[in-house]
Amino acid sequence: MQRSGYTVTSTTVTSTVIPIPQHIEVGRIIGREGRNLKPIREKTGTLISVNTNTKPPQIEIKYNTSSPPSNEQINEAKNLLNNLIEKVDKERKKRPWNKRENFK
Repeated sequence: MQRSGYTVTSTTVTSTVIPIPQHIEVGRIIGREGRNLKPIREKTGTLISVNTNTKPPQIEIKYNTSSPPSNEQINEAKNLLNNLIEKVDKERKKRPWNKRENFK
């Protein structure tokens, strides 16, 4: 029996979590087909996931690296996501009539 060789690369996962305010619709953060999150992922090289099973829902940002962890990418993604949340909140406030808020 012949065994093939393999390489093990040690990786470090750095992550942070951003809670999504309850009055913000998660779908508006994600965007159709992920169009709001994809550019942030691509620009920062991070993995971004949304967990709707928590209260409030959360955005988790992860960065995998084989070198010592750098928080630069995480911090940039966090800033961009916080800006996105603020933008979505402002757009929500501009809507003259919000079905969810009126039927609660």
